Amino acid sequence: MSIFLTIALLAVLFVASELLRSKPKFEEARPDQLEFPTSTQGRVQPLVWGTCLIKAPNVVWWGDYRQVPIVVKTKTGLFSSSRQVVGFRYYAGIQCGLCRGDSNLKLKAIRVAGKEIWRGSLNGGDTLDINLPTQFGGDTNGYGGLIGRVRFHDGTTSQAVNAYLTTFQTDAGVTPRYQGHAYVVWE
Repeated sequence: MSIFLTIALLAVLFVASELLRSKPKFEEARPDQLEFPTSTQGRVQPLVWGTCLIKAPNVVWWGDYRQVPIVVKTKTGLFSSSRQVVGFRYYAGIQCGLCRGDSNLKLKAIRVAGKEIWRGSLNGGDTLDINLPTQFGGDTNGYGGLIGRVRFHDGTTSQAVNAYLTTFQTDAGVTPRYQGHAYVVWE
């Protein structure tokens, strides 16, 4: 038997074994059932004097929620691959009540899960675009990140209606302006 015939036979056997071997089974990731804190009726609204840290803003609304699967192509053999759901991206809008309103209020920092994600100064009506997709490890090494627009409302009597909230909070054709209440909306 010649060397070329032996090599050809080995190649045929290798390809046949690769095609006939069982493919690994992957468990698809399932979406988490996220739980948002809710507002507490009758909760005292703080009156802020000076600079202070508001550790637990009151989540008064959340919505616009959706989940999108993260799909990756995984090699299952020499000649084959499979698409696999490895996680989910979650999208939601959140409105957090902060304190009583005042025209001198400024938002100075934002902390999420004990980490400061922004420091600066926002006046009433100002927006901040946050783009930190790997803040908590990203898609592959952790729990994702944060991306979105934050709009700060200082609670003055002349503050405008939040345009994002009008899509979700219109009651009898009117969206509240939340006069006298400082709040942020993650749009």
